[in-house]
Parts: sequence; structure tokens; C-alpha cells
Amino acid sequence: MKTRSLFSVIVVLTFLLGMSSCGPEELRGYKKTESGLYYQFHVNNKDSAKPALNDILTVEMTYSVNDTVLFNSKGLNRPMQFPLMLPVFKGDFYEGIAMMHKGDSASFKCAADSVILKILKAKKLPSFVKHGDLMLVNVKLKNFYTQEQFNLEKKKFLEQMKARGNALYSTYLEKNKVTEKPEPSGLIIQELRAGKGKIPVKGQKVRIDYLGTFTDGTKFDSSYDRGKHYEFVIGNNEVIPGLDEGVQKMKTGSKVRLIIPDELAYGPRNVGEIPPHTPIIYEIELLEILN
Repeated sequence: MKTRSLFSVIVVLTFLLGMSSCGPEELRGYKKTESGLYYQFHVNNKDSAKPALNDILTVEMTYSVNDTVLFNSKGLNRPMQFPLMLPVFKGDFYEGIAMMHKGDSASFKCAADSVILKILKAKKLPSFVKHGDLMLVNVKLKNFYTQEQFNLEKKKFLEQMKARGNALYSTYLEKNKVTEKPEPSGLIIQELRAGKGKIPVKGQKVRIDYLGTFTDGTKFDSSYDRGKHYEFVIGNNEVIPGLDEGVQKMKTGSKVRLIIPDELAYGPRNVGEIPPHTPIIYEIELLEILN
């Protein structure tokens, strides 16, 4: 099967779904609920527990149309989790997931237009989705938690990630023999090239180039790779605190390395490739103050 790299948000994935016309051949092996949901179990652990309403589910999930996979949760860098909801319309995939036991694997087919308009609250259907098209959703229910259990697991996980982040930060400083004194916030600034221009202040828009890496040197973002400078307004919460602070201490034309502890980066949030409580490194060139 062909696979496209679409791993951002489910809304985007669903909007990219093409038409899927399902005749008798495509529905072979499926059963149908009274509400109209088509379902087929591949693994059915009838002796295992079922999730209750509002339990937090951990799943593997794919969306596909014909032979093209549009979304595969295995491409995410974190478990796919969401609460079990009541069906939004008759025959939606939440009804199917509620039928599953822990460890089950199943496929569901439901009305694509209803998912887009009623679950995702889109104002209109994409031009390539028509009434009667079916959306295929493959689900493996790996685990589930009550809200209380989930909160405890999340707290435990974040504590582990915080300890990991602290260790990464300390190791980086030691390995790279960092001697610069941290700012009061904890940010460390290493000058790589002096500048002779003005220093920007809050409210001003700046243009920069940057390279973002983890402490092991692995790159996660770069304006150089895109061939496009990055612009933002200082003090307007448009970038992480460590970057915002660091640029305010630069002269135009200078280049610095910012060693950013996790609390000045993304903290407990999981953002793209960056896990919670992860220290990061930015090399920044301040190119211009735009106003």
C-alpha cells in the first residue's frame, strides 16, 4: 500500500481524504450495526476489559482510502491518545471503538461527510468528498485508562522526562566545557560572531536565521534548510521564552548559540519532534530589525 507522510492533526488528515466508494466487494467480511456502522474484527479478545465512556484510549490508528494510507499513528513520536466519546452521529467510529476490548484490532467504515461536518465541524465538504463516500478507520486498542489513572500515569511520565532533561542538560555542559555564566533565567548565551548593529527591544520585529538541535547535535529545525528567514515580534509570545530573551541580548549582525533549559523551551509539552522537558540548542543570526 502507498503511504503519505501526513502526521500532524487529524483534522488535516481527514480533509485530505479522497473519495471511497464501497460496493459489495469492498464490504465483504464486514458486519453492520443497526445504526449503519460497518465493522470487522481482526483480533477480538472477548475476555479482556472494555473501555468506559470518557476513558483515555491509547491506540494505533490508520485512515485509508482504497489502497492509499493517508495517516498512520505509528509515524507519530508519541502514543496516540484521546477520550472515548459518545457517538456524534449514528454509525460513527466511536460506536465501533466502544465495542472493542483491550488488545483488539478492528476496521470500521462510516460516512465520510458526517465525520467531516459533524465531528470535525467543518463548514463545508471538500470538493472531492461526496455523499455516500465511506471513510475507512483501522484501530488497534492497545490500552485505556480512567481519567484518574491517566493523570497519575502522565504525572509519572513527566517526572521521568524531567529527570531525563536535566541529565541531558548537565551532560551537554560538561561535554562541551561550557564556562559562560547563565543569565538569571537559566539561559546560556555563547557569542559566535560579534555584531555592530543595534540591540532590539520588546515590540520590535526582527529577522533571523536559526539552526535548532538537540543536545546530541541532532537537527530538528532550520531556517537555512528552508531557504527563508524567520521573522517575529519580540515579547509577543511568538517564540519560546529562551529564544525571545536571547535575541534581546544580541546586536544586529551578531551570531550566538543559545543553550536553552527545558523550562525556557517547551517545558512539559510535546511539540513535534521535541519530547517534554527537553533542553535544546539554537544558533541564531540576527539579520535585521524591521521596525
